[in-house]
Amino acid sequence: MAWQTHGYEVDLVGANSERLVLATVKSFFGSRGVVADHVMGVSGYTSWYALLNQFDIRDGVVTEACARFGYAPEQTEMRLYVGKVAGGTNEARIRAWASTQEIGGGPIQVIGATEVVSKVREVARSKQYRDHPVLATLKVLDAAGALN
Repeated sequence: MAWQTHGYEVDLVGANSERLVLATVKSFFGSRGVVADHVMGVSGYTSWYALLNQFDIRDGVVTEACARFGYAPEQTEMRLYVGKVAGGTNEARIRAWASTQEIGGGPIQVIGATEVVSKVREVARSKQYRDHPVLATLKVLDAAGALN
């Protein structure tokens, strides 16, 4: 068993034969939302996003993840999942900045709550049975007319 000895969490790890995905998740549903200056490392709570905005940390995490899971750095994708973004220009600024940050095999992908919900609804529409509590819940809510 390995113990984490630093504060730079990878919240989600996904993999297939072609790609390794490392993701950090910031929901912030009960607050102001994710702030661009924090994500970009400009001011404020920048350490919350060190995995994205500090080159030595993000490169070290990618290097170690590739070694651990057997991928090349160019097969690695870094993602930021955001539940709520602070108002104003924050979302546009985060997405613009992320598109310029090369980590592993490309820029940081920013995925918002509406994109997640859209994908989950798409999968839930499938007639193929999947034993998954989120998909089952969505199917029940849809059948009850609660998602209209």
